[in-house]
Amino acid sequence: MLSRFLLKLRSFAIVLLVLALTQLSACGENAVNDKSKQNLETGVVRIDLDGHHFNVPLRYMYYESKVKRGTWATPKKGRTEVDYLGFSLLLPDLRPYYPEDDARWKVRGYGDRVSGSIMKGNTKNFELTVKGKFDGVTKGRSQREKDVSGLIHFSPKGYGTDDYLPIDGRELRIWCSRAAPPDNVPFPGCTVISNYLEGIVLNYSYGRPHLSRWREIDDGIKAMFDNFGKAAEAEKLK
Repeated sequence: MLSRFLLKLRSFAIVLLVLALTQLSACGENAVNDKSKQNLETGVVRIDLDGHHFNVPLRYMYYESKVKRGTWATPKKGRTEVDYLGFSLLLPDLRPYYPEDDARWKVRGYGDRVSGSIMKGNTKNFELTVKGKFDGVTKGRSQREKDVSGLIHFSPKGYGTDDYLPIDGRELRIWCSRAAPPDNVPFPGCTVISNYLEGIVLNYSYGRPHLSRWREIDDGIKAMFDNFGKAAEAEKLK
């Protein structure tokens, strides 16, 4: 009789322990979620990129923080020296992550997303890039197509990417995958390398259907980082 009572008591204690651990786990998850939401709302990443300072709101780093870490991580205190920093946006207005847009961030392919980074890079001798593209035509490696949307268009002979250079001389190069044969890429995209500040370049990608808006996108991203730089400067003056 006593042993049966002790067995019931032990079983009851185990149930209480499981309930307690479950409750603690739920409280822990809620605390993490609350902290993540707070970081999304107020978090700012302060970087020093080759002497240039930028204050970047955390919500511009969907892939760097939310996707890679599974949560909106708490930014480090102070300013951190980096060689690059990733950013994520939505077209057409270069909008960062907001929960109400969650479905747009998870579509297959590129959708309206822009993913990229600001990083150290060689911003000199861009004329060599231009010369190389025209040399490729002369040597039969590629051919020049009809200009499109203010861009000089070079296409490969066979497999490869379409390359574009601005007619106006802007120091920027675009290359795009192709949905048409022989490549048949299901979600064709374009990658851009654009000189920004001395020794600093922007490298970003978006869906090929947005190519015609290349100038607006490039201007917008540069203006965005100009504002991040102004925010860092204003903070120093306080």
